Order: sequence, then C-alpha cells, then structure tokens
Amino acid sequence: MALETARDLAIVILAILAILQLLVLLVLTIAIYVKVVPLIEKVGRLMDSAQTTASTVAGTSIFVGQAVVSPIIRVASFVAGLRKGVSTLGRLVRRKGTTA
Repeated sequence: MALETARDLAIVILAILAILQLLVLLVLTIAIYVKVVPLIEKVGRLMDSAQTTASTVAGTSIFVGQAVVSPIIRVASFVAGLRKGVSTLGRLVRRKGTTA
C-alpha cells in the first residue's frame, strides 16, 4: 500500500508543479506583452517619422534639381556650345586667312 500511496502522491505533486509552471509561464507572457506593446507603438511612430523625413528629402531633392541644377546644366551646356562654336569659327578663319 505504501508504494501506491507514494505513486499517487508523486502524481499529485507533479500535477501541482505543472500547474504552477503554467501559471508562471502565463505571468511571464503577460509581462512580456505589457513591455512589448509600447515598443511596437514607438517603432510605428518612428517608422511614420522616417517615412515623413524620406518624403521631405525626396521633395527637397526634386526642388533643388528643378530650381538649381537644371538652370546650371542649361547654362553650362550653352557655354560649352558657345565655346565649341567660337573654336570652330576660329579654325575656319585661320584656314581662310592662310590660303587667301
């Protein structure tokens, strides 16, 4: 009889320990959830802020490209064309001057 009682007692103790383990796991899960949810909200706000910053940078780069870089490119290409034209005219004038 003592062996059966010890077995039954061991089963009850293991069941109580399993229930306690489940309760501890439940408490830890709730604690982790409570700590993680605010972090997820903060990350969401940071992502929104990063997206807003990215759109601002994109808008600024488009503005700078249209307002500053395009006119500079146009002027530089005009000057390059003008220099090439003057250079070509100079060569033509020199050729006509030496043969005539």
